[in-house]
Amino acid sequence: MRYHAHRGLLLVFVLGMGLPVGAATISGSATGLSSHQTLVDFGNNDYSLNPVTQITDQYADQGVTFGDTWYYRDGETAAQGYLQHTTTGVQPGPIYFEQPVTDVALVITNNGPTTTIASYLDGGLVESFTPATSGSPLYYGFTNTNIDEIRLTVHAVGTNYNTAIDNIQLVAIPEPATAVMVLAGLPWLLIRRR
Repeated sequence: MRYHAHRGLLLVFVLGMGLPVGAATISGSATGLSSHQTLVDFGNNDYSLNPVTQITDQYADQGVTFGDTWYYRDGETAAQGYLQHTTTGVQPGPIYFEQPVTDVALVITNNGPTTTIASYLDGGLVESFTPATSGSPLYYGFTNTNIDEIRLTVHAVGTNYNTAIDNIQLVAIPEPATAVMVLAGLPWLLIRRR
């Protein structure tokens, strides 16, 4: 009986490749994810001398790139910074992840009053929600998912879609090589347990 239970668990893991199920949203959190692998903090960069630098692939080494409407802005102090979209009549550009992520949260604030936050995988919509995003900067995002892009649609009065983002937290999906190593070691664990 124990053999059949272990074989069933192995089958579930192989078929799902360890990917989470049951996506959830983060809406208006003060802290974002409970744990993350990567934090993209725009306050720690080399752009403080030029506070209007267009940001596209400067954070690719941290796993994130941006559509061409995002610009670096200084915060209230020299140690702070964030990305801002201020192009009138144009929605903010996408946020891309270099590899799919299971969990992502980012600080968003704008002149809303609401923003549709949509997640995509290979260009196909995975999930979206529309929280109130004007006012205090708070975390919004997705958990237990498999996505490689986020798009924001600001529902503003008129065409002023001014939006600021900061502190992108993410957890990347393990690369296939990691899953293969785990699968290779699983039979050894099952034999050892006997």
